[in-house]
Amino acid sequence: MDYESMVDLFVRSGLEISPEDPRPDGLITCFELVDVQENRRIGASGLCCDADEYILRCVAVEEEFRGMGYGRKLVEAVTADGLEQSGSGLQRRCRNSIRSSGFRWCQGRKPRL
Repeated sequence: MDYESMVDLFVRSGLEISPEDPRPDGLITCFELVDVQENRRIGASGLCCDADEYILRCVAVEEEFRGMGYGRKLVEAVTADGLEQSGSGLQRRCRNSIRSSGFRWCQGRKPRL
């Protein structure tokens, strides 16, 4: 899991992350989408666990690949992994851009991606 190599994509995508930020607490795994023809990362995301709650973190897709369903693929992969790891329901939090995947705001908490 190479979270640090994904930070540049997260920053370029406008996520509230700085290259100086430490690795997120509770980071379990990271996912990446790779364009095999060009051998480059086009998307990335991560899954964290905090007090038995699984949190989708840092979903980003390179600008020229947005709108092609790759972000949804990342969300699906993270969700499947979280369900597998938790063995039960997966708490979903979101920004409006991924509500269509079934994520929602948690009352009284700032959403984290």
